[in-house]
Amino acid sequence: MDGRGKFDKYTELWRDVERAREDIYFAQKDRELLAELREKDQQELERAILELCSMRCPKCGRKLEETIYQQVRIDRCTGCGGVWLDPGELEALAPEAHASWLGDLLSRMTGRGEKHR
Repeated sequence: MDGRGKFDKYTELWRDVERAREDIYFAQKDRELLAELREKDQQELERAILELCSMRCPKCGRKLEETIYQQVRIDRCTGCGGVWLDPGELEALAPEAHASWLGDLLSRMTGRGEKHR
């Protein structure tokens, strides 16, 4: 025996180790690429949902149209006619209601008033 068998055995083992490392490297790269694609898909989905829901009536889904009512900009549904108010708009429309039970209820609902004990 000339020792070549041992050399070939170690050469083959070394090649197996190199192939295993290569497989590990590409498996890691595949996982990273999949994670990036999932993140991109999630961001695109969130953007599409916002686009579909922005300025839409929560009741019927039709478009909301901004209009001025008593010098306050409010959102009115073009479908069902519902009126939707942003934070602070109800208080601007009915400032005298702050002293009433309705004002107290609204401030508790919006978190601007005193909490129950």
